[in-house]
Amino acid sequence: MVRRGFTILELLIVLGLLGAIAAIVLPAVGGRTAAYSFDEAVRQVRSAVGACRADARRTGKPVELLAAWQEDGRVMLVGLVVQSERDEEPLDVALFGGLTLEGVSSGMSGDQSMLLAGRRYATLPRTTSIRLREDLAEIADMYAELDEAFVPEPTPARRGRDVRRPVSLGIFMPDGSFLAGEAVEVVGSDGRAGRLRVHPWTGGATIEMRRLDAAAGEEDDARFDIDLTEPFGGEADRERAPAGWEGPQ
Repeated sequence: MVRRGFTILELLIVLGLLGAIAAIVLPAVGGRTAAYSFDEAVRQVRSAVGACRADARRTGKPVELLAAWQEDGRVMLVGLVVQSERDEEPLDVALFGGLTLEGVSSGMSGDQSMLLAGRRYATLPRTTSIRLREDLAEIADMYAELDEAFVPEPTPARRGRDVRRPVSLGIFMPDGSFLAGEAVEVVGSDGRAGRLRVHPWTGGATIEMRRLDAAAGEEDDARFDIDLTEPFGGEADRERAPAGWEGPQ
């Protein structure tokens, strides 16, 4: 009995069906993977903020939270302890983790201080990154023009694009308070972005979500319309110190 094989037409039909199935399934799988990576990055950022604050309280030293880029392009979140030369007792490096981060400089380092130790909190997924917010950088520029002591300084050359230098997300003080760094957001390949906000008194971290394709319409968002006549910004009522708080001790 002679068995008939597949004809070229039948093979083409099978290949066409496989291609159609792949065209439907692969984007859905890729989209779910990108969404999961972004959610994981947001979780890691929140966790790093909490760990950095805990390290500052545990060591009794200011700890700066930085986003730095590895050689493979992935973002790592690290905490840097800076000890002032005026401190009588040096910090036990083993207490903080015993790590030395080469090639990562602290925004606090200068004539009055020196980098002592660092700890890596997390490495974000490959499909996610950290970037500066263009609209928030413009607000920082306006404040800096009114007050030379305002931090961060204007960064017009870095607005609205990814950066590859270490970015300071802020500094946690030993009493748990937070000194804000540069305005940044977590971005993912699924079209989502989340702005990192850390409360200056409690150190609590929140992520304000938005869609990247809606960025053009966010310029009129009331959340970013800050009244420059207010001493603490547009959300002063919600960010004032708790009753009885007398500042860092």
